[in-house]
Amino acid sequence: MVGGGLFFYGCLPTISKEPDVTLTGAAGDAKKISELWPKLQAMVKKPYEQLKIGLLQDEKMTVVRLWVDDKAHLYFFDEKTSQAGSLRFGWKKTSPSIKFVDSEGNLLKDGDKEMEYAFWGDKQAAPTSTAIDTGQWFLWAIEAVAIGFGVWLVAKVGIFLLSALAFIAFNLMVLALLVAGAAIIYGAAQIFFKTTGITLDDIKEWFLGEVEDLNIFIRQVAEGLGG
Repeated sequence: MVGGGLFFYGCLPTISKEPDVTLTGAAGDAKKISELWPKLQAMVKKPYEQLKIGLLQDEKMTVVRLWVDDKAHLYFFDEKTSQAGSLRFGWKKTSPSIKFVDSEGNLLKDGDKEMEYAFWGDKQAAPTSTAIDTGQWFLWAIEAVAIGFGVWLVAKVGIFLLSALAFIAFNLMVLALLVAGAAIIYGAAQIFFKTTGITLDDIKEWFLGEVEDLNIFIRQVAEGLGG
């Protein structure tokens, strides 16, 4: 992971030293996140354009970079540890999942455990399609991403910050795939979009809706993680 991180770090253009946005876990983060929409739109149309997110807690800053490559894959990079990885859709037993993979598409590991997170547990019965709305799918997906980022960052930041980071990352991943079109959306991602019905308009609505609604949503994710 360190080697891959150094590779990404060396090959990508240098960006500003200051984060594009600094999140603190406060209610004001929702407004900051909603203001990122134009930036995300630009990123999916210009591969390797970077978004630098600062996660500030107890006067300590963790900085994570996000970018999309020319195949609409979302990558992330921790400036402090030089660890890097990518987010992909997967399918784990009976549940859709979020996978954290390296530059070759191999699952990253937390010790001996592979970093793939199902939307619902193996012992939990799969919900019926009639009982799931788009918002619930979205909530499950972001919780899965947040769990993964918590492991990847070794839980160096609080649950609210993980939720905010996951919200931005998942939106950027989905936005990139939707903009790329059907030719690039394949496998588990194709099943996910077909099942959920998530569209570009949904992503835009979640970002540009009422700030209070966004704040509530992010806190719902945090509560789902036990925060």
